[in-house]
Amino acid sequence: MTDAGNHRRGWLLAALVVAGAATLYLGRLGDRALWSEEVRWAEIPREMARSGDLMWPTINTHTYYDKPLGSYWLVLAAAPLAGGVNELAARLPSAVAGVFAVGLLIALARRFTGDIRAAALAGAVLATSYGFAFFARTASSDVETVAGVLAALWVGTGADGRWSGRRTVAFWLVMAATSLTKGLLGFALPLLILGCYHTFAVPGDRGAGALGWARAAAGRNGWLLSRWTLPAAALAAAVYLAPFAVSAAQTGSAEGLGMVWRENVRRFFDAHNHRGPVYLYAYEIVALLAPWSLMLPAALVRAHQARDRGDRFALTFFWAVFVFFTLSSSRRSYYLLPVLPAAAFLVSRVVLAEGAELGVWARRLRAAGYALTAAGAVAAGLAAAVPASVLGEASGGLAGLPRPGIFLAGWMFVAACVGLTAVRRTPVRSAVSLATIAAWGTGYWFLAAQPDLEPYRTARPFLEHMRGITSADPGGVALYRTREAVWYLDPGVPLPECGSPVELADRLAVGSCRWALLKEQDLGMVAARVVVVLREPSHPWEGPAAAGRKMVLVEHRFGSYRGNPR
Repeated sequence: MTDAGNHRRGWLLAALVVAGAATLYLGRLGDRALWSEEVRWAEIPREMARSGDLMWPTINTHTYYDKPLGSYWLVLAAAPLAGGVNELAARLPSAVAGVFAVGLLIALARRFTGDIRAAALAGAVLATSYGFAFFARTASSDVETVAGVLAALWVGTGADGRWSGRRTVAFWLVMAATSLTKGLLGFALPLLILGCYHTFAVPGDRGAGALGWARAAAGRNGWLLSRWTLPAAALAAAVYLAPFAVSAAQTGSAEGLGMVWRENVRRFFDAHNHRGPVYLYAYEIVALLAPWSLMLPAALVRAHQARDRGDRFALTFFWAVFVFFTLSSSRRSYYLLPVLPAAAFLVSRVVLAEGAELGVWARRLRAAGYALTAAGAVAAGLAAAVPASVLGEASGGLAGLPRPGIFLAGWMFVAACVGLTAVRRTPVRSAVSLATIAAWGTGYWFLAAQPDLEPYRTARPFLEHMRGITSADPGGVALYRTREAVWYLDPGVPLPECGSPVELADRLAVGSCRWALLKEQDLGMVAARVVVVLREPSHPWEGPAAAGRKMVLVEHRFGSYRGNPR
C-alpha cells in the first residue's frame, strides 16, 4: 500500500478509536446508581438548580466547597440532554471529557512522532485502560482535569514552535478553565511538564558550566518568559478567581478561596487525610493502566534508550507527573490519573517497535509482558466461564456470569487473536491482540457485566424503601454520617445532621425527629435506646468492613415523636 493509503488508513483507525471510546464511555452510562463519591456531583447541581444560586455549593443545604464550581456547572449544562439532574447528567461531563482526552492524546502523539498508526494505538491504550475507563464513567472531575491538561499541552506544543501572543493567552485560559473543575492542578501540571521538557529534555547547546547551562535553559523556556506571559497569566487568574469573588460578594464568605488554599496548597505539604505510603503509586499504576500494565516496564526501558523527540516528551510527561504526586503528602490511587496519557504514549511505541530497534532488556521485557497479558486473558476467560453451580458456596450466592454469550463471543475472538500472534508474532499482530484483550475486558465489564450486576447493589433499593416508610414526614429523619443518602431520599427539605450517635439518640428522645439514619458500625453506641425499623441488606460475599458501612433506619425505643401523628 502507498504512503497515502497508509496515512488514510491510520486516520481511519484513529477515528475508530475515538468512536470506540465514545461507545465505551457513553453506553449505559445512567443505568447504575450513584455510589458515595459520586453523590456530590449530582446533589450539589440539583440544589443549585432548586435554589437558583449557582455560586454556592451545598449538600443538604450544608456548604460543600471542596471542589471549584466548574465541574458542577458542567453537570447542569448536561441536565437538559439527560432529562434532568440525574445519574446520566452527573456522569456525562466525565464521559465526554474522556472522549476528548483520547482524541487529544492521538493528536499529541501524532505531532511528536509523525506516525498516525502509533498515535491511534496510544489513544486505544488510554481509552481501554481500566482506571481511565472507570473514571470516564464516574461522576467526578478527574477525567475533566486530564482532558484539560492534554488540551493545554496541545496548545503549548504547537507544531511551529513559536509562541505568539494569541497562543500564550490561549494556553493560560485553557489552564484556568481546567483549574475550575478540580483545582490548581490545571495550572500546575502543564507548567511542570512543559517546564521540565524545555529545561531538561530539549536538545541544544547548553553552554559551558552551570552558568552556560542556565542561560541555554532560559533561552529554551522563552515560551514562559515572553512579554505576553504576565498579561496572559493575569487574565487567567481573573477568570479562575471570578467565581470565587462573586460567591464571596453574594454570601460574605471566603470559604471558596479557603478551599483553594486547603485542598491545593496545604494538602500537598501537610495532608489531613489520604496519607498513602510514598510507594503507593508504584503499584497503583498497575491497576490504573491494566491490562496494558505489563508492557510499561519495556516501554520505559525502550524510551530511556531511544530518546527521540517523542520519547523525550513522553518520558518528561510521565516522570514529572509521577514524581509530583509521589512527593505530595496526600496520596490516593486515582490522583495519578494524569500520568496515564504519558504511559499510553510510551506503551504504544514499544508495542509497535521492530525487534531490531530494541535493546536486549526492552525486547525481553516486551516479550514477557505480552506473554503474561495474553496468558492472563485466556486463563481469565476459562475461569470466568465456570458456572456458579460448580463453585457451590464459593460463588457467594451470585447467579453466575452476566451475559455469558457476549462474554464467550469476545473471549473466543481474543483467543483467536492470541493464537494467530503465537503462530507468527509481529508488532502489528501483537498490537491488535493486546488491543482486543483490552477492548474485550473493559467493554464487557462496563457495558455488560457491571450494569447487569446492579440488582446486587443495595443502597438505592434500601433508600427507596425507606422513602416510602418516611413519606408521611420526609423531614423527620435525622442523619449521622449518612449525608449522601439525601440524593435518593430527596426529602424536599433539609434533614438535621448530628455530630455523634449519642446526639442522634438524644434528638430522637426529645421528639424533634421520628427516625434516624446511621451506619451499622455506629449502631452499637445507641442500640439500647433505639429500635431498628429497616436494615440495608448484606450479601454473603461482603466482608465485615462492607457490612459495617450498611445503613440502618431506627426510631427511639419509646416513640416520643412530637411531629406528625403516625
